[in-house]
This record gives sequence, C-alpha cells and structure tokens, in this order.
Amino acid sequence: MKKKAFILTILISLMSIISYSQEYYYYNHTKIPIKISKQALYISTSDTTNVQNLTINLKSKEYSVFNELKLEVKNLNTSNHIRYEKFIDFINPLPDDIYSKQIEKLRNKTTIVSPFFEIQGNLVGTSAYFYVCLHQVYDSSILKDFAESQNVRIVAQDKYMPNWFTLAITENSIMNNVETANIFYESGLFLFAEPDWRTNRNILSNDELYSLQWGLKNTGQNCKPTGIGRDINVEPAWSFSTGKDIVIAIIDQGVQLDHPDLINNIYSTNYDVASDALFNITYGDHGTCCAGVVGAIQDNNIGISGVAPNCKIMSISLSMYYSMPISYYATAINWAWKHGADILSNSYHIPTPSNYVNNAIDSALQHGRNGLGCPILFASGNNNSSSINYPASLANTIAVGAMSPCGERKNPNSCDGESWGSNYGSGLDVVAPGVLIPTTTINNGYNLSFNGTSSACPHAAGVMALILSANPCLTATEAREILCSTCDKLSGYSYNYNEEYGSWNTEVGYGKINAFKAVTKTMNISPRSYTLSGISGSPYNLSRWVLLQQSCNVSSGTYLRVKRYEVVRDITFPYMENPIVYAVANGYSAANPNDGQPFCGVLNLTHTSAQLKTWVYYISYSINGQQINTYIPTTPQNIRFNTTIYEIPETNIYI
Repeated sequence: MKKKAFILTILISLMSIISYSQEYYYYNHTKIPIKISKQALYISTSDTTNVQNLTINLKSKEYSVFNELKLEVKNLNTSNHIRYEKFIDFINPLPDDIYSKQIEKLRNKTTIVSPFFEIQGNLVGTSAYFYVCLHQVYDSSILKDFAESQNVRIVAQDKYMPNWFTLAITENSIMNNVETANIFYESGLFLFAEPDWRTNRNILSNDELYSLQWGLKNTGQNCKPTGIGRDINVEPAWSFSTGKDIVIAIIDQGVQLDHPDLINNIYSTNYDVASDALFNITYGDHGTCCAGVVGAIQDNNIGISGVAPNCKIMSISLSMYYSMPISYYATAINWAWKHGADILSNSYHIPTPSNYVNNAIDSALQHGRNGLGCPILFASGNNNSSSINYPASLANTIAVGAMSPCGERKNPNSCDGESWGSNYGSGLDVVAPGVLIPTTTINNGYNLSFNGTSSACPHAAGVMALILSANPCLTATEAREILCSTCDKLSGYSYNYNEEYGSWNTEVGYGKINAFKAVTKTMNISPRSYTLSGISGSPYNLSRWVLLQQSCNVSSGTYLRVKRYEVVRDITFPYMENPIVYAVANGYSAANPNDGQPFCGVLNLTHTSAQLKTWVYYISYSINGQQINTYIPTTPQNIRFNTTIYEIPETNIYI
C-alpha cells in the first residue's frame, strides 16, 4: 500500500505540471523537441467492424482529402491483445478546428486516435504503444502499480531484453502515448520510456536506377577511363577467403529463399518478426537485392557473384511498412545474434533514435559470436545530407556510404548522372559501390541497377564476411579496425582528420573498402608482445609439434611453428584472512592446448591480491606447410578471466 501511495503522489505532482500537448520526448535522458503535425492521424481499434466504419465516416464531403494507407493487423504475441491499425494521411494539413473535430469524430470507446509530429524534418506518427525500460528486472511490481495508476496496459515483456516492456494506452487513458511515456520517464522510477514511433514514409535506403555492373571489377563500364580499377578489389581476396562458415543476417523485407542464385547459400534458420515464426516472408524485393550483393552463388553459370560467395544468408523479414513498431527492429537484431548470425547487414534507417534499439545493438556487440561480438553495418542514407542517418550515426555501428563508379562520393553531380547523393559527415566509416549495381531480385529475376546506400552496405558486409572467414577469432572491434584501416584513400579528398583507425575525410570516411588488403591484413597479423591494461606477456617457441582440435578456422591436425603467449592479470580484493580464489579463463593450459578447457593458474596469493595466468597459442604453419596465421583459442587481448573469491572461516567456532 505504501508503494502505491508513493506512486500516486508522484503521479499527482507530475500531472500538475504536464500539459496535454507536450511537444517533446526523451532519448538518452535528453528532451528531443517535436511539433504536432495536422497532416496525418493514427487510428487503433479493437473492433473490426469499426475499421470499416472509420473509412465510411471519413469519406464525407468535408473530409474527402486524404490518402488512406495500408491497414495492418498487429498482434504482439498475446492472445488477448489484438488491435487493428490505420493511418490517415491528408493531402494538405487540416485547419485547427477541422483537425480537432476530426479527432473527436473518430474517437470512441473502442478507438484510440494519435497525432503525427514533425521531428528533425520527418513526418513521424505514434501508435497506442510505448516502451519502458526498468532499472532492474525485479522492478516489475513498480511498473505494474504505475501502469494501473495511469490507466495503461502492460502488453508484453521483451524475451531477449527482459528489462524492456511494451505498454499500451487504452480508451480510458487520459493522455496520448507520447505524454504517457514522458510521465513514466519523469517519475524517475524507470531508466527509459519512449513512444512507439511510426513513419508514413519509405525507410529503405535504395533508389532504383538502371545500369551495368562494376563494383566487383571496374573496367570502366560506367565511367571510362576514370572508373577503371575503382572497385573493392575482391577478386584476389577470393584466393584466401570466400566467406565460408560465416552467417550474414539480412534484416530487411525478406529474401527469396529459393532464388536459383541464392538457394545453396541460404542459412538453415530464417525468421519473420511480425509472426514470430521460423519462416520467411518477402514483403518486397529489397531484401533479395541486398542478399545477392552479399552472397550470390559463384561459378554456377547463371547470374552474378556475391562479395562473399560462400557465406550463409540468414533472412530476417520485416515489412518495412509505414506502421511497423520500433520494437520489431530490436527483436530482429536480438533474434539474429541469438540464432547464429555473425554479421548484421541493415540497409534502412529509423527516423527517430531509440534507446530500445540501442540496447539491442549493444547486446549483439557484447554477446554475439560467443562474446566476440557481431559487426553491425548500416546504410548512411540517400539524402545528400551532411549528417548520416540513425542508427548508422551510432558510434558502435559501421556506417557505410555510397561511391560512384568514378571513385567519388555518390552525389547529384557524380559521373553516373543520377540525381541523388549519399549522406556523409561525422560518424561515416567507409564508402562502397552504391549505384548501378546488378543483383538478384524476387521471382528468380535480376535487377541490373540496384542503387543507394542500400547496395553499398551489403558490399561492406560481404567484405566483413571475408575478414571473419579468414580469422573467426577476431572480435567485432578488431574486424572493424581491419575493414576501416585497409581502405583506399580516394583521390580528390583531403584526409586531414586523424580518427581511431587512421586518416579520415568527412565525405568518404576512411575511404573505399578494399577486400584484398583487408583479408591479407587479417591473415598476416604477426606475433608480438603485448602490454595492455592489466595484461602482459611475451612469446617463445615451443620445441615440439602441437596436436590441436578444431578451433576457430584451424582444422584438426598436427601443427608446427607454434608460439605460446603467457597472459597475466593482477587482481585485488578486500582483505580476507584466508582467501581462496577460483578462476577460469578462455585460454588453454600450459601442458596441453588440446584439451580446450578453461584454465587459469592462481599465483602469488596474498590477503588482498593474486595473479591470474593463462595461455594462448599462435599457429604459423601446419605440418604440410600450409600457412595458418591465427591465435588459438583467441588473441591475447581478448582473454577474459572470471573469478570467485571465498574466505575460509576459522575451524574453531563457538556459539
């Protein structure tokens, strides 16, 4: 009872200072200004009959100027919460009085009407839903009480990120979902609260144009003679790596799984987000186009070759339609890394930044690939803007811009003659071929002019697959460093900024991706001594051959030219009279690297400190002379220690 009284007190104080028409929302603990637009409305109803009547009511003489968008059924995997949604997009913004009358006319006991807003130049709508993130998962009782006090409904808990909940305003709610989300956040009881933003515009990043192929081998097809050689230099890279054993998730409109040029490269498990089912739906051709750029089959006498022709393609299907919830993006990202994806390729943008999506991206980077992290690539956008789109703008994603056949940032004046431009500016990482790209499309066909940063992003994702196939033991951060640091510096640009991975330019980032340079750098990381934060070690040659089980990209067999690295970390803890330290690490024991068991030596134990030791092995050659060049089981800087510390009590205890 005290908890409920406390929550009600907070609610009353907030209600006194919050107006009904708040024009802001919270992202990353900061107010983001928004402005109500009277050009569109969102309608949510639980009555199917009412859906039909809404259209009839709108088609009066007074309100005849509207474009009715596609009706979609939304069911958030709860048997008792199904709502039907409709967007009404007016040709021209309505006058204030007509706008108010329209809302009152549409609203009834089974229907919720929500406004649209102008946010950073985008027309963005809301729905009946909003999202709340708890400080701790056991705060769910606080959420339940606060939701009851607001007349809102808890709809679902995120199965991948259990701190996140989907809530819905009801016909009895006092405020819309934007205002309600603000109340939840401003209470201080929750870490995040944000509306479920919807867009009434296309969020995919491609522009469909017509031309011929050049991205994999540029012989001047579209820009003679300037364009010759302005490609990603992938042919020599295929001698070392073709993407084998790497799974690339194409998060998009779904991939045609039985396309003749893709079928043998389709991963065993695919997923549709809306139905939460292990099958694939193709909502359009965009996903199949992206998949062909990444992984079309090579040397099969038909069609094209992908950048990583032996990779596996995981299809994560989203409708990408106007009314898709923000939570679907988070689910797609989480499902992908949880079910075996190594790389996430995303050729779309989200108009409004979301803490919910940010947390999903963080999870993939921290936990994907058994803790090594999944590289996540996003298209920078096609607005010729000096700022890149979200989520490409996040520091932990790889932002990919588009390059013309002449080796310049794709812009309205570039040599290809097309009028669009690739977004650039702070946060851009690399550029890749992004105009007039031939690829697969639905109905077993081919699109010879797949364009936009949508086509640039899968080029870079394909090169990332070549990197990880050459050395699967790399962390996501290490793989990103290789991709960016091996870029070609395009002529005509001054790389006068020094960023994390080298010299950088605002229009083309670190430059044009180069597959051959990236793969050879991956395979030729030489043994070296490490002095890192809390870790040190030096190599020495083992005087014997080493028998290894399969690990990373090293097959079972006998190997020579092995160097062992000792990895040491010092730990401290509060004073204990008789401490016992149990420790494990993801290295190998000194006696036998073949056992594959976590092993950690505990040395120099005192009342307050200890030293942890494990080993990794650098394999240079196999016994038949094959050059391997990789660390087993992982690089020294990627060693992780886990410790549990106990204190032995005195044996003579009297009670």
